[in-house]
Amino acid sequence: MGRLGTGSTYLHQADELRGLLNAGHKRGACAYRCEGAGNAIRAFKAFAPAVLAGIGELPPTLHDRSILVPLVPAEPGQLRARFDEHRTELEKTLARKLARWARDNFNALAACDPLLPASAFNRLADNWRPLFAVAQIVGGDWPQRAADAFAKLTPSLILGPENSQRSTLDSQLLLRDIREIFARHATQRLFSTTLVDSLRALPERPWSGANNGDKPITVARLGRRLGVFGIRSQTIRIGHLRAKGYDLADFAQDFARFPAAP
Repeated sequence: MGRLGTGSTYLHQADELRGLLNAGHKRGACAYRCEGAGNAIRAFKAFAPAVLAGIGELPPTLHDRSILVPLVPAEPGQLRARFDEHRTELEKTLARKLARWARDNFNALAACDPLLPASAFNRLADNWRPLFAVAQIVGGDWPQRAADAFAKLTPSLILGPENSQRSTLDSQLLLRDIREIFARHATQRLFSTTLVDSLRALPERPWSGANNGDKPITVARLGRRLGVFGIRSQTIRIGHLRAKGYDLADFAQDFARFPAAP
C-alpha cells in the first residue's frame, strides 16, 4: 500500500503517474517502461491498493477508481491523541496483526463473493468489493458497518431526501430516458446541455422538478449521477461546434444492464 502525501501538487500534470495508478486498479494490469541501455520494453505488474492524500479534487479517472474519504479539521478538544512518527509501536503492532489476519484468511477472502448494496455495480462495485469481502469474513456487525460506510461515502447516489432504493430506481430510469433521447436524435454524440434540455422536457419524469418538488436536473447534477456509472462528459465536436458532452458508446455496458422499458 502506498501513500502520496503531495499528490495534489503534481498529480494533475503527471500523466505517467496517473496512468500507473489507473492501471493499478485492475487485477493483472501492467505498466510498460523502457529499461536498460537498449531501452527494452518491460512490463511491471501494477495491480495494488494505494492511499492518496492531498488537497483538492482528484483527476476524473482516479476519482472513479477511488473510495473518497473527506477529511475536515478537528473541533477543539476532539482529538484524544496525535500521531507521532517517532513513536509508532502501536501502529506497527496493529499492522503486524492485520497482516497476520490477512495471511490466515487469504483463501477465504479469495473465494468470497460478498453481498453488495443494490446500487453498487460496475466500477463502484469494484472499488467496494474488497472491503465488503473483509467485513463478511470478519462477521459480527461488520457487514452492516461496511454498508453504513458505503451509504455515507457515496452521497452522489442520492438526490435530495430519497432513500437508496428510490435512488437506484431513478438511476435506472435516467439511463432508459437517455437511451431514448439518443435514439430520438439518431446520433452518436450529444452535448450535455442538449441532453439536459431533453430530459427536462420529458413528461411525467422527475428531471424537470415539476412532478416531485425537487430541483430540475442540471448539467452538474447529470454529471454526478452518471459519474456513479463511471460515465463522464468530455469535450466533443458536433458539426462545427465543440462543447462538453457524451458519446453513446460510453453507455453501452449500462444500457445492456438496464434494458429499455417494454
